[in-house]
Amino acid sequence: MRFLASLLAAATLSSGALAGGPVPENSAASFLAVKAPKVYVGNGEVLEHAVLLIEDGKIITIGEDLPIEPGIPIMELDEDQVIMPGMINAYSRLGSSDNGPNGTNPHVKAANGFYPPSRISEYMEAGIVTVGYYPPGRGIPGQAAVLRTAPDAEGSHVLKDSAYVKFLLRSSKSEKDRVRSIYEDIEKHKEKEAKNREKYDKAKEKAEKEKDKDKKKELLKKLGEYEPLKPDPKVQAMMDIQSKELHALLSLDGAGTYLHFLDALGEESMAWSLRIPISIESDFGHIAKKVGDEGLRVIMDPVISNNPGTVQRRNLPAEYANAGAKLVLIPNSDAWNQADEWRKDVAMMIRSGLDADVALRAITLEPAHMLGLGETHGSLEVGKVADLLILSADPFEAGSEVEAVMMNGKIVHGEVGL
Repeated sequence: MRFLASLLAAATLSSGALAGGPVPENSAASFLAVKAPKVYVGNGEVLEHAVLLIEDGKIITIGEDLPIEPGIPIMELDEDQVIMPGMINAYSRLGSSDNGPNGTNPHVKAANGFYPPSRISEYMEAGIVTVGYYPPGRGIPGQAAVLRTAPDAEGSHVLKDSAYVKFLLRSSKSEKDRVRSIYEDIEKHKEKEAKNREKYDKAKEKAEKEKDKDKKKELLKKLGEYEPLKPDPKVQAMMDIQSKELHALLSLDGAGTYLHFLDALGEESMAWSLRIPISIESDFGHIAKKVGDEGLRVIMDPVISNNPGTVQRRNLPAEYANAGAKLVLIPNSDAWNQADEWRKDVAMMIRSGLDADVALRAITLEPAHMLGLGETHGSLEVGKVADLLILSADPFEAGSEVEAVMMNGKIVHGEVGL
């Protein structure tokens, strides 16, 4: 480990941390200041001679050339080291099987079938701190979980048990019918609920007309307050999709499938993002403008493809980003021993025309938004969780390596001399 980390201990503190804020006495242990020659914030900003102040696992101050009050523990990096946010893989099976049943099961949660694999730390050591773990299967197999690659204080890897509902779609009538059936089942439940409410209202009206006061009181007590019919879990999940409380991730097999989905959806309500798998020859270029005009979030692989039937190469992630889509990049492989190749593959996309700021955001802040964590994770901003990587060089520079990983304000990988 090449970077210098030093703790300047103090028995008591009577004043400030950074920017003159007061610090309670005897609280030095809850603070950590990190000094770095360069920090990639993750939102497009790059800070030189930066200082981050971390308290209880969160960033409370960040800026350039900030003063550090005496008594605050300091971690000072070497002059050629840089910091970036911890990487987030929004779409993974963590090396486990993709095989599962074909069905409509939006209520099933991948978290309930997750058992931490022994090699999960290899993801963390490569700089991947958070993962969107989706359920196996075709059709609508269920809800993805948000996992941390290092366990929390209670030993759990699960941060959230519901991030998005996976839809694996194909261009077929049966898949159209599957989408339409979601809203048909909701309408059936609403009709049943309306009849149940009507029955209750009639019974209450009849009780209100009872002339015998004691009997009237007894009838109204028996009726009680109206309780809506509770939908079964599958229908409840569908209703949450309709109300946009649950986000859908549509995995497509071709450009035509997206158009089939729009036709099946019609005027119905749903919030969705797209998973676009890129093969050697992909036709997804045909819908880039349409997807970009919608401002959709798109999960893609960092690979160069060809125009179908030609040898003309194209950078589809760059095309989608330029068209206005919110780009989310994922590793080319879920294999444990390939985790440290992710930044190298993204660097290749940059050399082929992808904007470097967009690329960094596509492996940090955009996947955080995809998983519903954008307000707390994915960038190094005030109020967010202190998840960061200490690198030997700029993130996409050849030979850049992860030298340490911090999660929740604590070093979980890499040697730190105190």
